[in-house]
Amino acid sequence: MSKVVLDTNVLLDSPEILEELDNIILCSSVLEELDGLKKSQDIGFKAREVNRKIEKNKKQIKFVLKDVYTDVPMGWDADKRDNKIVLCAKENNAKIISNDINVRIKAESVGVFSHGWYKNYEEYKGYICLKLNTEGITKLYSDLESGLNNFNLLINQYVEIINIDLKENDSGYRSEVRFNGNELVPLKLPPSKVIKGWNVQQRFALDLLNNNDIPIKVINGTYGSGKSMLAVKMGVHLLEKGNYASLTFWRTPVPADGLDIGFLPGSKAEKIEGYMKPLLQYVEKDNNQFYLENLLREEKINMDVVSFLKGINVDDSYIVFDECEDLNVKLLKLAGTRMGKGSCIVFTGDYKQAESQFKNNNGINLFIEKAKGNPLVGIVILDEDVRSEASKVFAEL
Repeated sequence: MSKVVLDTNVLLDSPEILEELDNIILCSSVLEELDGLKKSQDIGFKAREVNRKIEKNKKQIKFVLKDVYTDVPMGWDADKRDNKIVLCAKENNAKIISNDINVRIKAESVGVFSHGWYKNYEEYKGYICLKLNTEGITKLYSDLESGLNNFNLLINQYVEIINIDLKENDSGYRSEVRFNGNELVPLKLPPSKVIKGWNVQQRFALDLLNNNDIPIKVINGTYGSGKSMLAVKMGVHLLEKGNYASLTFWRTPVPADGLDIGFLPGSKAEKIEGYMKPLLQYVEKDNNQFYLENLLREEKINMDVVSFLKGINVDDSYIVFDECEDLNVKLLKLAGTRMGKGSCIVFTGDYKQAESQFKNNNGINLFIEKAKGNPLVGIVILDEDVRSEASKVFAEL
């Protein structure tokens, strides 16, 4: 990864960046500003947190303590902090990550690449858990009926309600509902013989995938949480029901951690099918290999990678875009705008598994933040690894 100079505003807003990027450069003006902010009543706690992370990761950080630069563009004040950051990046052949537009404009004027930093927006998981007594639950429903949204629920947000007056095995102890903008409605799950949710988050995800009135669905989550499996199996079910004419699978052909195996033989279709194996494994019906082969032969399954989506229009199809964490804003826009009449799109992925080039410009995180509460969008973040106990050991590394 290329070298990066971090601005103070990015460090204060997202101190975790020090643990997510490599080849970080911190210049003296940034360190001095952080030092001065430690005693601030408003943001002193943030500055102290950044300093703790700097101490923890100092072996991976290059500190440029030089404070005087000779190659200063005409008209620039060499003592100004912003200018020192740009000059530090230029001299060290590095890019700048800053949320200050003026810094980025100055960087561009002298040929230094720069961009902002999009925070991890997984704070919104698409659901909340409310632990209330019987009276509180009755009040919740009556308030919503009167137009009072005291818990600030968003449209298509899921709610797990636990009645603390009851015991866990009592009828009515737990209820799982979705807020449709006016009231809390029960989940509409597929038949259990088709697919059954292992936990409350998976049941929320299945309700979302089963809802034809919500065409944009984000099912993100940790390793082994079942996001891709749920999306594909529901797609097969809805295809069989006649809700859609086809299944469409998209992925980004980004090798893990840059470990590319190089040239792959075969036609474009054969290469793409190789990328789709993580999705195709869930299509086989009752372990019948001919089921998948028939769908492919009848062209009821279409597959592509994001590189070839320009100019494509996809009608009447259930679209799954897997590994969506490896999309920047431009690529996510490209994928989403391919949706035609009668189609839905499901984005599955995990920000924590994003490759380094998508950490600082992550399309799905920005989309979650901007689209939450939109009646056309549903979001569920799965946070439990259900694959195996052994899988959890590695997931927690």
